[in-house]
Amino acid sequence: MGLLKKVLYKLSGTSEELQRIYVEKGVCDEYIECYKKLHNKPTKLDRITVADFLIYVGRYEEAEGVLDRVKSSILDDDDIKTLYNFELMYLYILTGRREEANNIYLKYRKLFDVYFSSRLRSNVSVVYYDNAAVLAALNGNEQAAINFHSLVERWSEKYDETKIMPRISYVNILYAFGRKDEADEEYEAVKKIINDFSGYKTDWQKESFLRTLERSKIFYSYSLRNI
Repeated sequence: MGLLKKVLYKLSGTSEELQRIYVEKGVCDEYIECYKKLHNKPTKLDRITVADFLIYVGRYEEAEGVLDRVKSSILDDDDIKTLYNFELMYLYILTGRREEANNIYLKYRKLFDVYFSSRLRSNVSVVYYDNAAVLAALNGNEQAAINFHSLVERWSEKYDETKIMPRISYVNILYAFGRKDEADEEYEAVKKIINDFSGYKTDWQKESFLRTLERSKIFYSYSLRNI
């Protein structure tokens, strides 16, 4: 690899090896370890990024430990403050801590709405919309869940060639509302769509969708706590 290419990779916070792993496998345990090795003197943003990766692969306890080492403060800029609190809310939703997630959402809602509505964050905004929809459903707020799901659909029309994410998000919402029979039926329909789709850009994209869909079932168990 040429010197200029090495410099460009370093400036962008990546490497040839990291890029290779992502293309071949996506975000996985190997990718996370390579990222941590590359960022061996992590900034707050690096730690938040690692936490996001760990949440994605289901390593929730490790992700919480990483976030504990960030400890957002009033001195942080809006990017750090928003991303740190969003990842914490995301983690709380996925681990069934609805009250803690609610507290963060209510405190930082305006910041989240502004941050994730920017075109610069179009690649990640769908994660916020989906999580906000799930949280609304866990709270029994049907209108808010519908509103956020419509944002997932709008995002998909612009950025998602597969059009699968809104279907998964809908399954998430149904389970979060405790509508298990309806959710189970939709789950099977979406699973078939994922398996039958032939236009994936990478070999691992289908597995990523299937893993995300499978995770939706946890929201039903969390919905039972609200009865």
